[in-house]
Amino acid sequence: MSFQMEKDLDILLLGKTGAGKSATGNSILRRKAFPSKPSTSSVTIKSRKEITQLEDGRKLRVVDTPGLLDTRGTKSEGEELFLKAIKEAIVMNPQGYHAFILTFRFGGRFTQEDLSTMNYLKALFGENFVKAYCIIIMTSGDSFQTMKENEEIEGSFLDWCRQQEGQFKELFDEVNGRIVLFNNYGSEDVKAAQHKELINMIDEKMLKGRRYTNAKFEKALKKNRNLVDEPGNSFVPEPLQETTSLFLLEISQIKKLSNIDIKISKFKELTEKIEKHLKDIDREKNKNKALEELRIIVLQAKDQIDQELVSLKHEREAKSVEFQKLQTALKDNMEKQKHHQQQQKEQQQQQQQQQQQQQQEQLLQRDQQQKELNEKYLKHRDENNNNRALSLLDILAWPFRKISEWFSSS
Repeated sequence: MSFQMEKDLDILLLGKTGAGKSATGNSILRRKAFPSKPSTSSVTIKSRKEITQLEDGRKLRVVDTPGLLDTRGTKSEGEELFLKAIKEAIVMNPQGYHAFILTFRFGGRFTQEDLSTMNYLKALFGENFVKAYCIIIMTSGDSFQTMKENEEIEGSFLDWCRQQEGQFKELFDEVNGRIVLFNNYGSEDVKAAQHKELINMIDEKMLKGRRYTNAKFEKALKKNRNLVDEPGNSFVPEPLQETTSLFLLEISQIKKLSNIDIKISKFKELTEKIEKHLKDIDREKNKNKALEELRIIVLQAKDQIDQELVSLKHEREAKSVEFQKLQTALKDNMEKQKHHQQQQKEQQQQQQQQQQQQQQEQLLQRDQQQKELNEKYLKHRDENNNNRALSLLDILAWPFRKISEWFSSS
């Protein structure tokens, strides 16, 4: 086995119908890949593999299986459907699985039916497979949070698990406490945290360079290596299947981008890859129903990209028109601001001129007043001087007047 294969993770989803198994698979993949809806009959009727890429670059392969105890048919029909799906899962992932994910819904009672289901799985996969390879995921994590907020539950989820009794506690102990609470409809932060917890659990407690190699599984694996040669069986080469799944992952990742031009460019590049992939599918010699179904999925992905491209181009054109309108509005606004600033400048200049004119008039007025005051002062001074001169003459002339009066009287 190659080093790259050892680095990648492979998990198989198991659970009763209605436990939220497929929705859990979508949460693990961080995208909607498996059909999922509330139902009393299994939405998944055959095994299906999807792939995603972890943050550290490793591939994570997730295989979904039909719900156990499907209520659409008899018990034997349900077991036959499940056995067929397990064979498909073996063919899809011949290298085996690092972990089996057992899904149960939080809030539901662990019944005799659940115990029978676990016994059935042990009979199929081996008595030790639960202890060595299983992780429990409890769905409906929002219900746990609600009960905790209402103070119906105290402590953490693990505390709650340890406090349980009976058959659930036995299962909890059997998996050595490997259990994760999932809210498949929570916020992106909640989904990211529970996804990280699951991957860390697989890495730290499960992944020791080993995969599921139960004797019955190996026997089925050897038998199913030749399934492609048996009439009526459908098989898709793993590279074609994984490439398709990675294309679907890339579509969801491109959709999250914000730059329209980058999205268009990447979608065009992906379209070229898909067209080449379709040619590879058509060149496959072993034509079967599964291969045709895969081809339909790829064509649907291509149609989805075409629709996205049309929508993005319309959005870009609309934004271009909107941008032009915005530019025009901005230009008009700048012109208005410029005109307003010019008006303000002219008003300021007029005000300055008026102030200067008023100051000049005030100066002239003060000069005129000062001039008038000076003239009055000079006139008053001259009058005073004249009066003083006359008085002096009168004083000087008095003796002469008296002498004259004396001579006149004698």
